[in-house]
Amino acid sequence: MREFHLRDILNVITGLKLAENMDGYYYLLNYMMGTHLNPHQLSKAAAECKAYLLEQHPQLKDISCHGITAENWQEWLERQIQKYGQRLPIKPLSEKH
Repeated sequence: MREFHLRDILNVITGLKLAENMDGYYYLLNYMMGTHLNPHQLSKAAAECKAYLLEQHPQLKDISCHGITAENWQEWLERQIQKYGQRLPIKPLSEKH
């Protein structure tokens, strides 16, 4: 189990691009899938990982991204970090029961 920044977790869960640099998003998906993904595999992997992320952290199911814009996403993300914490522990899919 490793900890990941909430921004990267929410990138997967919401489908929003919540960072200029998406390295953390790619790292999270690669870690969860247990392999190095090619760019064309990312959307399928994200869909597969989303359900398991929500299973591990059901409190994130209630997050609403309604009204998020290019101008306010950073403020929205900061509110989510204040509420849920900056980093959360994540298990890879290989540990799914």
